[in-house]
Amino acid sequence: FPVTILLAESSYWESLLNRAYDIKDYTKRMDFEAFFVLGVVFMKNGHHREAMEHLSRAIELNPASAISHHLRSRLPERVNEKRLEDAKDAALLEPSALNFFQLGRLFASDTKENRWGNRGLLLSIIYLTKSLNIEENHACCFLEMARSAKKLKDFDGAVDFFKNADEIEHGFRTSWECGLLFFERGKYDKAIDLFEVAIVS
Repeated sequence: FPVTILLAESSYWESLLNRAYDIKDYTKRMDFEAFFVLGVVFMKNGHHREAMEHLSRAIELNPASAISHHLRSRLPERVNEKRLEDAKDAALLEPSALNFFQLGRLFASDTKENRWGNRGLLLSIIYLTKSLNIEENHACCFLEMARSAKKLKDFDGAVDFFKNADEIEHGFRTSWECGLLFFERGKYDKAIDLFEVAIVS
């Protein structure tokens, strides 16, 4: 299922919704496509519990659907406490840049699901590197790697990752976060320079 669906126009979502509802008695027919499409629509519109319910039914009907596992891993933790497991399943079923990115992002998260400590941060960098090995030049990967390196107290590594991110996507976010890193290290002149760059970006 194309990842670009996540960025689709609202009219496209409406057509998907109509298509799903046109499949009559989808709950009785146990139709994977209907459950999946409705799950995506509920997710897009912020109805997370309904999205969880429908995507879970879709996975029951088609456990090999990597995109279903991926989407379910993106639901809030209060709705899906097993997001990390879903991300692992998605990456195992389809070792794509997107799935490795999501897995790396969740390993680095500060939520209660992350029971891995520093090992989780290292795993985050490993999976984000795998994502970059498939599709290069993704600033978001380098940003997540910089954040993990920062939590690991690897100042030099974090700066390098921030620089890589900035080379790909120069803007407020990379300069500001890197500036905060220098500020926390007491390197105020460098921090101020980066804050100024961020403000005019």
